[in-house]
Amino acid sequence: MKNLLLFLLISTTSFAQNKKEQIEALNHSVDSLNTVLATTKDNSAKDIRELNDYIKKVRDELTNLQTSNNKLSKENEKFKTDLGELSKKNLELEAKVQAVELKKTSFETVKVGNLEVMTKDLGKMKWDEAMAACADLRDGWRLPTKDELNVLYENQDKIEFGGFCPAVYWSSTESGTSHAWAQNFDDGFQGGDNKNVNYYVRAVRAF
Repeated sequence: MKNLLLFLLISTTSFAQNKKEQIEALNHSVDSLNTVLATTKDNSAKDIRELNDYIKKVRDELTNLQTSNNKLSKENEKFKTDLGELSKKNLELEAKVQAVELKKTSFETVKVGNLEVMTKDLGKMKWDEAMAACADLRDGWRLPTKDELNVLYENQDKIEFGGFCPAVYWSSTESGTSHAWAQNFDDGFQGGDNKNVNYYVRAVRAF
C-alpha cells in the first residue's frame, strides 16, 4: 500500500511537471508569434510610409512637369508671335530694298495714254507697303488709280520689256478704311479687297 501511494505521488508530480512544461512551451510559442506579428506590423508600416513617400514624390514630379509644359507652351506661343512679327518686318524690308534697287537701277518705261509705266513690278506687298514703295521712288511715281489700272490691263501687250503677271495688282483707289481696289490681270476683274493682302505692284506717273 505504501508503495502504491508512492507511485501515485510520483506519477502525479511527473504529470504536473509535463503540463507545466507544455504550458511554458505554449506561452513561448505565443510570445514568438507576437514578436513575429509585431515585426511584420512594423515592416508593413515602414513599407506603407515608403510607398506614400514615393507617391508624393511622383505627384511632385508630375506637377513640376505640368508647370514646365505650360511654360514651354507659353514660350512656344511667344516664339510664334515673334516669328510672325519678324516675317512681317522681313517682307516690309524686302519691299523697301526692292524699291531702292529699282530707284538706283536705270529701268525701262513705256508710255500708255498719258501715263509713263514701269516695265517691272515692285513685287508683292500689302496696300500700305505698295503706296510707300511707290512714293519712295520719288519723281512722281505712284500707284495707278483703279481706272488707270484698267487702262494698263487693256494695254498690257504694249509693255515690251516686262509684261504683267496673270495675277492681281493694287490700285491707289480706296474702298473704305480697310479695303482698296485691285484688278486681276488674268481676267480683268476689279473689286475691293482687304489692304493686308499681298498683291503685285506696278508704279506709274503722269507726263
